[in-house]
Amino acid sequence: MTHDRYFLDNVAQWILEIDRGEGIPFEGNYTAWLENREKRMKIEQRQQQARQRTLSRELEWIRMSPKARQAKSKARIRSYEEMSAQTFEERPDDLEIQIPSGKHLGDLVIEATGIHKAFGDKVLMDDLNFRLPAGGIVGVIGPNGTGKTTLSADPQRTLIGDDEHGWSDNGTFNFEGGCYAKTINLSEEAEPEIYATTAKFGTVIENMVYDEETKELDFEDDSLTANMRCAYPLHYISNASKKAVGGHPKNIIMLTCDAFGVLPPIARLTPAQAMYHFLSGFTSKVAGTERGVTEPEPTFSTCFGAPFMPRRPEVYGNLLREKIAQHGATCWLVNTGWTGGAYGTGSRMPIKATRALLTAALEGDLADVTYRKDANFGFDVPVSVQGVADILLDPRRTWDNPESYDRQAAKLVAMFSDNFGQYMDHIDDDVKAAAIGKAS
Repeated sequence: MTHDRYFLDNVAQWILEIDRGEGIPFEGNYTAWLENREKRMKIEQRQQQARQRTLSRELEWIRMSPKARQAKSKARIRSYEEMSAQTFEERPDDLEIQIPSGKHLGDLVIEATGIHKAFGDKVLMDDLNFRLPAGGIVGVIGPNGTGKTTLSADPQRTLIGDDEHGWSDNGTFNFEGGCYAKTINLSEEAEPEIYATTAKFGTVIENMVYDEETKELDFEDDSLTANMRCAYPLHYISNASKKAVGGHPKNIIMLTCDAFGVLPPIARLTPAQAMYHFLSGFTSKVAGTERGVTEPEPTFSTCFGAPFMPRRPEVYGNLLREKIAQHGATCWLVNTGWTGGAYGTGSRMPIKATRALLTAALEGDLADVTYRKDANFGFDVPVSVQGVADILLDPRRTWDNPESYDRQAAKLVAMFSDNFGQYMDHIDDDVKAAAIGKAS
């Protein structure tokens, strides 16, 4: 199954359309089929409109008094009744194909080694190695048009929601029912589904420049603000779950953007450490997230969303810690901020490295690697991960001056300690033990 148009245009040469129980064959690629289908639907629409006009005209005649009717009225009435009895089968707007899961045969679903695939001179993948455990998540990385969407299209993997989720005894669920996406530099090639929502009825466009005559949106113009957005219903995404529910997560990712250049790109957290970092909510505001923010600003936002927490934050922290422990989930702190120095000196964490680390974590490849205990924050950091430079995993080594790193790290640790002091009277001893700097 695929919805990758590039793949369909260049590979599919014969298409069978199933429409209301009828098979309609077509010879040609996907774009040609779309054009042909549009013409056929217009003809069908005109035929249905003509039928409705005829029915309306005949109904008006039927309602006339018998005296006003002309000869052969019985034949005309019979013809009207036959036309009325004909049911025009409407094309359903929502169809679902249920594919039952096969019998579970083991813990490993797929293991691939050295895969190469190309169409002519177009190489889709080369020397690809990956493992997919049962219930696992696969991240496919590559340039536009290499088949990422095709390979990730899986009817067994659905989108629960974009934001505002809960975690109950029965699993995870979404209670927002919509998506709120950034549109700056949004492209049809990179994000076809989100891009498509910007032209759908009901989508709310925020802070975007557009042509006043054609209403065409400009995805590059950030003269109003970099915080350009679109809001749309969850069902506008094709693989969205109708029920918006899922099972218990095996991995939990806490994203942070460290503008100090101190945190490692990934760290494994204990349940107590997870509660500590959840309560701390450390990150950096970046341009395009809030009005007036033009460069990264370090901040602490309780539970990564302080304005939305009506109860004491420890209540939410304890819930998270208990859920992680109960269901055996592994929690990871992932830093997408700066490396090799703070903002203004260092550089953003390479997205390729972040994706490689996430993939390794989700596929279980970090379960048996060697870890070091971070001297500043006390969490476990992998020493070596395939596909990622070892030096990147040790932030101190990425700085030109290690002593400068130590001073910056001490500054950040002090900020963590000062911020966490507000929680010390409300948390358990194991979380106090995980507290950085042992605030009191």
